[in-house]
Amino acid sequence: MAMNKFLFETQTPFRADSHHPLVEGGIRPPNQIFPHPGKQPGQLPEASPINDENGGPEFTPVLYQKGSIDHIINKLREMEIPGKVHIEHFLRDQYRRNYRLTSINNNLAAITSFLKLAKQTGKHYLEEITRDDLAAFIEHEQDRGLKASTVRNRLDTLKPFIRQQVENGIISSEILQKRMIIKVPDSLPRAIEMEDEVKLLSVIDNVRDRALILLLLRTGMRIGELLNTQIKDINIKDRKIDI
Repeated sequence: MAMNKFLFETQTPFRADSHHPLVEGGIRPPNQIFPHPGKQPGQLPEASPINDENGGPEFTPVLYQKGSIDHIINKLREMEIPGKVHIEHFLRDQYRRNYRLTSINNNLAAITSFLKLAKQTGKHYLEEITRDDLAAFIEHEQDRGLKASTVRNRLDTLKPFIRQQVENGIISSEILQKRMIIKVPDSLPRAIEMEDEVKLLSVIDNVRDRALILLLLRTGMRIGELLNTQIKDINIKDRKIDI
């Protein structure tokens, strides 16, 4: 099949594109993006037409610049999930509000995971989404063995999209009438690193303050317990402190 070929090489400073009407001399910078012929600004073409050897039209996929909003939107368009138009509107709105592309990509991952699960239960439109679908998504993530903090982060990532659809009258407002709280266990306190301990003690000259800090470091006492300690509570012979 005879066709015009495009050269995409990372070490080539310019790309040949002799048939593009907006490029003078057939040369354009590698990262410069021009609107597709026949498309309005902001519209993304589904395919680029070329001619086969018989003169008939044929289509080849458009190559989007990786790490761009259009690249993320193109991934969305290839998915089989409900409400893609509303998702695209949400992601572009975040892009206009100067969200980072990594955050937008993470939002897309959370939204698609939720809607794929909803589709498996027979939901093919956003209007069919209910609070039960949101609860099922939380249980699904927990059953995967994810930490409570991770599940809560994914829920927090998903909520802005759902809230926007509620405001637009697409999803029923009952889905967010009652907060879904995922309890995250309190993390255990981490011991101070030895290097940091040495630096801390090196700047404490007062004997009393140094003794207090060493007691906290060596015994694990709470600050309140140490401040309430009296002389009668100290047993120097047995090297013990009654708390």
